[in-house]
Amino acid sequence: MFDLAKAEPLKVLSLAQGLLSTAISLVLVIAPLSSSFASEPQYASEIELTKNGSLRVLYQGLDDQRPSITQKEHDLIEQFAVESQLATEWIAVEEDWQLMSSLIAGVGDIIIGEGESLASGLSDQVSFTYSWGTTTQQVVVRTDTTQISRLEDLLVRQIALKKSSPAWSILEKYLAENPAMDLVAIPKDVTLEEIMLRVASGEYDVTIVESDYLQAYLPKHPEVNVAFDFSKAESRAWAVRPNAETLQNRLDEYLNKNHLSMIVADVRLEDLPKIQERKILRVITYQSPGNYFFNNGKMHGFEYGFIKKFAESKQLSVDVVLANSHEQMRELLLSGDGDIIAASLPENSLNDENIKMTRAYDFSAPVIIGRDTENSLVDIRDLEGRRIALAPESPYRDFLQGIQRRGISFEIIDTDEDVNIEETLYRVSHAMHDLTILGSHQVRAELTRQYGLKALFTLSEPVAQTWAVRVSDHKLLTAVNDYIAKEYRRDTYNTLYNKYLSRPKNIKDGSILIAFVDKLSPYDELLKVNAEQHSFDWRLIAAQMYQESQFDPEAVSYAGAEGLMQIMPATADELGIEDLYDPKSNIAAGVKYMKILRDQFEQELPLEDKTWFTLASYNAGFTRVKNARALADKMGLDSDRWFGNVEKAMLALSKPYTREGEIRRLCHCGQTVIYVREIRSLYHNYVRLTETIQVARADIPLRVRDI
Repeated sequence: MFDLAKAEPLKVLSLAQGLLSTAISLVLVIAPLSSSFASEPQYASEIELTKNGSLRVLYQGLDDQRPSITQKEHDLIEQFAVESQLATEWIAVEEDWQLMSSLIAGVGDIIIGEGESLASGLSDQVSFTYSWGTTTQQVVVRTDTTQISRLEDLLVRQIALKKSSPAWSILEKYLAENPAMDLVAIPKDVTLEEIMLRVASGEYDVTIVESDYLQAYLPKHPEVNVAFDFSKAESRAWAVRPNAETLQNRLDEYLNKNHLSMIVADVRLEDLPKIQERKILRVITYQSPGNYFFNNGKMHGFEYGFIKKFAESKQLSVDVVLANSHEQMRELLLSGDGDIIAASLPENSLNDENIKMTRAYDFSAPVIIGRDTENSLVDIRDLEGRRIALAPESPYRDFLQGIQRRGISFEIIDTDEDVNIEETLYRVSHAMHDLTILGSHQVRAELTRQYGLKALFTLSEPVAQTWAVRVSDHKLLTAVNDYIAKEYRRDTYNTLYNKYLSRPKNIKDGSILIAFVDKLSPYDELLKVNAEQHSFDWRLIAAQMYQESQFDPEAVSYAGAEGLMQIMPATADELGIEDLYDPKSNIAAGVKYMKILRDQFEQELPLEDKTWFTLASYNAGFTRVKNARALADKMGLDSDRWFGNVEKAMLALSKPYTREGEIRRLCHCGQTVIYVREIRSLYHNYVRLTETIQVARADIPLRVRDI
């Protein structure tokens, strides 16, 4: 969660309690370190707003409390302010009912931390931005609590809530008919952290909290857990002050472009069934030519290929979360930033009671690597006086320290977090360090990319290599172990092993390690210009382009679509494009067409789902997506959500049926479902490729967090 107390140099104001109405013309504002003053309502124009140099952000809270806003929302606001060259002025009000009156009175420019239901009865006086996310009211109990899975189970429990909670009025109605229920009003000055601690200690049986807060809290507090969702998801949008059309348009353009990259960072502590519901397996690994690398728009490597095969067997896509060290891998796994570590881990190398290692899928011995001019090193005694460098992800420190304890003196050099295996080998080859260590499974793949190095001798017998999952994820562990037992040394395994480890000549010269990625495609600059013009994230368009044509400007589909973005000639005519084989024209047409499709969907749709609907329409046509949404309603699904809802309706439309003796289909929409999933997965990886420092948590945590 966003800690306002630590967020310098934010200016925090607090509104005095009192009766405020929509007709307010005078608002009393109390500054934390100054006396009260009165000010006339001001509706700053866009020019005045920029001139004043601040974006005034209203939120519900107290001066000495952290507000209930997620880091995601905070980052969205701050990034917008930076791009608009504005400072951010945070203005606190004590009660949520004061927010809308304050906005209408001109005290602030936008309201955050709330949904559109806040404007009940005032919708004609304010406007809202596009919905940038959703939140759900969730029932929270102690982890050891049983038999609470539905609303009826709460009727004999003590439920602690603030009266400002959306759940309060609902539970009050149940209280009248169920006297056994104990509804406790929590004082407004009690923080969410304190409430959660009281649930964990048993002082309260149950509380109800918004899901976006819990994403940050639960990974650090396993003593409490979510029992069930109390409400349906509510859209998150920002209320914008009256007469601020330019500000709202600018916010909408910004959200269109940036909302998806924030969603990549969701924190989840889930076992296999829940992973299968979201259809994404998040794999924690590190960069290496044999392990994971980027080439021609796609990810490659032995670990990546082998775990991708497992994911496909469970109908999952793979998202990669990069780490710089084993410690970072451990933190990312336990915090819910990833689901599994696949990074050539020696057995028991993490040594954490909260982590379980899988069965072995390979065996590898630590090998001393030096320059090919070294002829005097034949065993561990020859390490005396040498300087041995270890990359952060190296698991072999224990081996070296064990040798030191036997009386052999040498220096272990820890390279910086941003120095990977390849850079460490480069430094050894150029005599910046004497030696380093690789696993025997890595030697061929790594040394083919460096000159003047060779393997000198092994430090021990081969050690089992494993993956790692959270100890609580029993079903994922069982499924992975079954997969390894079935595939070990079989066709898929052997093909990947030979390609990336035994015969690394297949690693092309054009491949690059993740840390050095500065280009996703040959057309990045064209993508950035066109995506900016139409408010898309250019990395989304890059992922779409790869899915369409694999970056081939002369690609032609069986249906006649042409060029990088696979534009149909009829569509090109409508857009006024003549040469579809010209990358500049084709990209411009494709992005413009994406905007045309996006604009056909209703504004109140959450931006994330609007994006998936737009991609589906690009592939299958707007009318088919419209029909699928109508069918989703009939099937009892949410017609405003793509994954797990409208995509199921698309699959239903693609089922064959018999008419007049012929087998027919309403559409071949199954490929559209795959199309959207593949683009989402590739987009997530592209975001991480271009923001490696965040993924690795070098300086800025990737996920929702405390500042």
